[in-house]
Amino acid sequence: MARKGGNPALKTSEYQEKHGFQKRYSWDEPCDKKIYLRVPASMKEKLPDGWQEICRQALANAIEQSNTEEE
Repeated sequence: MARKGGNPALKTSEYQEKHGFQKRYSWDEPCDKKIYLRVPASMKEKLPDGWQEICRQALANAIEQSNTEEE
């Protein structure tokens, strides 16, 4: 049976360095919320691997730019 909360050793930097674990994203918090995006079929066919991270970065940049313009 799986351990509730996962293996706490996985979160230590020593474990991550020893086993070559790298975060796929640079966020300080987990990416656990979902949003849905509709795109044309032609655009979906051209999506590269890792498109989710590209979208996260684009959204973060747009939010940052919006916040900068408001100030």
